[in-house]
Amino acid sequence: MPGYEQLYGLKLTHLESAAGDWSTLAGRLGELAEQAERDFLTKVEPLDWRGETAEMAKPFLTLTGQRFRYAHETALSVHEVLNGLLDAQRQARNDLMAVETEAADLSLGIHSDGTVYSRLNGGYADEELERMERWTGSHRLSPGQAQQADVDYIVGRIEEVLARSAEADATASRALGDLAGEVGDGFGIPPVTGMESAARMQGLEDASELAGLYRSSEYLTQEGLERATEILTAQQDNEYFAVHFTTTLGADGVLDFWSNLVLVDPYREPTQDYLRSVEEAREALGTTLGTATRAGGARMETWQADVLDQLDQVHGPENGGALLGAQIMSDLMRHGEWDTDYLTAYGDRLVAIEQPSGDGARWVPPSTSTLPGLEFRYDPATGFMRALDNNPDASYAFFSSTEPTDNAAYFLEERSYAPNLSEETETGGSAAKDAVMDALLAATSGRSSDEPSPLSPEHSAEQLRLFRHVMDVSAGTGNDFDADFREGMARLLGEYRAEVFDTASNHSGSQIPLDPGHLAEISNQISRSPEAYDILHVLMAAEYSERISSDTTGNADFVLEGIGQSIGFLENGRFEALEIDNDDSVWSDRWTYRSIGNIAEKIPYAGGILRSSIELFGSQWVEWSGTDSATRAMENRSEYYAYENVFMNELAAQWLALHPDSAEGLSPDQALTDAERTVREAAGQGHMGAVGINGGNPWRSS
Repeated sequence: MPGYEQLYGLKLTHLESAAGDWSTLAGRLGELAEQAERDFLTKVEPLDWRGETAEMAKPFLTLTGQRFRYAHETALSVHEVLNGLLDAQRQARNDLMAVETEAADLSLGIHSDGTVYSRLNGGYADEELERMERWTGSHRLSPGQAQQADVDYIVGRIEEVLARSAEADATASRALGDLAGEVGDGFGIPPVTGMESAARMQGLEDASELAGLYRSSEYLTQEGLERATEILTAQQDNEYFAVHFTTTLGADGVLDFWSNLVLVDPYREPTQDYLRSVEEAREALGTTLGTATRAGGARMETWQADVLDQLDQVHGPENGGALLGAQIMSDLMRHGEWDTDYLTAYGDRLVAIEQPSGDGARWVPPSTSTLPGLEFRYDPATGFMRALDNNPDASYAFFSSTEPTDNAAYFLEERSYAPNLSEETETGGSAAKDAVMDALLAATSGRSSDEPSPLSPEHSAEQLRLFRHVMDVSAGTGNDFDADFREGMARLLGEYRAEVFDTASNHSGSQIPLDPGHLAEISNQISRSPEAYDILHVLMAAEYSERISSDTTGNADFVLEGIGQSIGFLENGRFEALEIDNDDSVWSDRWTYRSIGNIAEKIPYAGGILRSSIELFGSQWVEWSGTDSATRAMENRSEYYAYENVFMNELAAQWLALHPDSAEGLSPDQALTDAERTVREAAGQGHMGAVGINGGNPWRSS
């Protein structure tokens, strides 16, 4: 694989010159071929050959004349291969430069060896740094900590471009070798005609070899598995390979291929090298199958239909345990990009199998478990939802469907999820439920859940409609809303933070984007988890910052009142949560994300401005919401919105800093006091509005 510096500084003049030379040669050989056909073959063919040498002479002369045409076609093929390689490497180099620009927009830099680093000032202007130093103190993030999600994203983009460049180089090398043939070979019909035909030929050869490793069971040995993994990794994006391998094995073969690898064999003790190879093979095989589904064609349609028929069928070695087809696919579908139509058909089939009881608990682990340390996903929802997350269009299509089943309602409300320790996340949550919420985020945002969120997300009318439906379903569950969905729902509300703001700040209005009753109920449920509560309010802090920076009215009553009302409306959820859970509240002993850095890891975001908002206001939010005084103040609304609420004070200060003319005739201290009072009083109004919607009692005012 080429290095970052090698590809970035790649000079293509020699390759361009070679492609041009072969084009010229092909043209000249074409002229010779035409001359040979016109002046030589046209005279040889009609002759009546007789004598002792006639039987050999005519074929020899005919072949000699034809070889001018073969030479011409070979030269054309070499030119096509070189031209294809030139286009691929030029595109890869341009993509790498685009990644560098993208990194700069994220306040990141890239060393010559391809390592990604944070710029010294984190991309902030000096005045921003000074402000953050003043207000956030020890909570201020180091650039590296703040940008880890962005760093991971850029590293992934670099690796993808370098891998694409290496694959183009390898394909061209194979093609040129095939065209050159063996020493002494004469010109014949070219075996390949360009990069695509070379990829097809190599793909078919590798697919046949891999199928042979499966049939002989050699792929179950360490050496065979390493070779199988090598083939899958190299060819996982090659449609010709993917389709040929997939359809050669068939649905049964593919499912058995993987179940034989992952199930514990009582006669085999897996080594660490073996387990590592299995993990690598899983990602490459999943990506390969996804590539195959996107290729289309009659053979793949048959394979896909056969897979759907096998979802509730048993697979596994005779001397071991067994897995159902849907469990095997779940483990593989976490990787790759799968076809939209296939995913929607797969989801419909999965739901049909689980109904009418909605019993996801049927997917219990087999008596003979899978290899240790593989994090096998037994619940089919886990892998399927990851596949939807990687294909936002498919996710939207699936979750927006209400016939024959309301899919969003089914996975949020009706389906039971089997408790399974192997499916737990690091924080003890459910991997399947996390995947459901990530897929819903992809469906309603048009982005995979691990892609950074832009400063001002834009959504289509269809996406907004689906988001409203998700809120309707979730709010309808009331206090039965699943605890494992809370953090995902907080991120979902954060994605629609503009609509949340417009609703919370004007909940009694006639033209608001969301149902205020749904928003109030969901805020209550999110607030039952301190972690989810923090995620929501940190993301809303970014919206408040955007409203402040874009305000052109210079009127505190216009922006600060709206911000205060939004804060009060959403903050009421914390009080409601304490009432709901009584003495069982987790607030007193479960502060998992007690720093802005830890919260930021749960919220991929892009751009220096949004990062500044997250750090500046988010840090203030964490500092305030985590203090003992804030907890005590929950019992007293007037104290909670008192002068010591540094979060709201900072919002007021930032608005005033951007609109100094609004303080005309007032001393700086008085202007700041007035602005702080505006946002605090509005927060009290927002709180009372939420109380009215919830039908409860307001916090004590004294």
